[in-house]
Amino acid sequence: MNHPRKPTGRVIPLWERIAEELRGQIVDGSLPVDSYLSNEIDLAAQYGVSRNTIRASLRQLADQGFITRIRKKGSRVVKKDEVPVVRTTVNPFIALREIHAKSRLRIDSFETFAGITGLCRDYTPFGQDPTDWIRLSCYRILDKTQEPWNPITLYFPREFEEAARRMGKTKASAIDVISDLGLARAASARTFAQPVVMPNDSADYLKIPRKMLATQITTLYFNADEQFFHLSVSMNPVDRFQIELTFQP
Repeated sequence: MNHPRKPTGRVIPLWERIAEELRGQIVDGSLPVDSYLSNEIDLAAQYGVSRNTIRASLRQLADQGFITRIRKKGSRVVKKDEVPVVRTTVNPFIALREIHAKSRLRIDSFETFAGITGLCRDYTPFGQDPTDWIRLSCYRILDKTQEPWNPITLYFPREFEEAARRMGKTKASAIDVISDLGLARAASARTFAQPVVMPNDSADYLKIPRKMLATQITTLYFNADEQFFHLSVSMNPVDRFQIELTFQP
């Protein structure tokens, strides 16, 4: 007896269907930009699923650039159109280790860091508490030989959110910077990256909205004697650089 063949095709997971429904509400304006989604508990009750399922749905929306997840506040709608982003959260450590092998940066150590209280005062709206900072000790890898080239220390607020995932490509590579600026005597570079509000004069010059979140990358260059000799600062509006980041594949 011949049985009818079952239709083939991919079974769409529940979390993906929920993400699709929420995405539709964002696109049609039911969930407008700058609004917050219901919390995980309420969404889980609404759809009759676990919080883990809801987290998977929200993670997909974040990856597609529709929402940003802010600790202690929830999930905020940031765009109506899909803009894929690369997830590079600084916590947990494994998220970085997964990409370090194909990256220009190789991570040596990862630790919380409470030694930059003075700097935190200027890093609004993130990093007010110095215990919220993460320090990564890395070294830059040469593209062709994969040999260690120079040590770099990165400091991140835990709540880097959009800026951490969408770090501007400019000055992301110490090798490119030295080539551009002729800094052949640089033996090491220390990089501070923090989210800031774009200054009004810079926003006007770039013809972008004021008060836009930006990534400020400050790089200090040292010679072989560990003497500081050059400083470079770049400001990268979040919406201008959706894919490029410090840990650039």
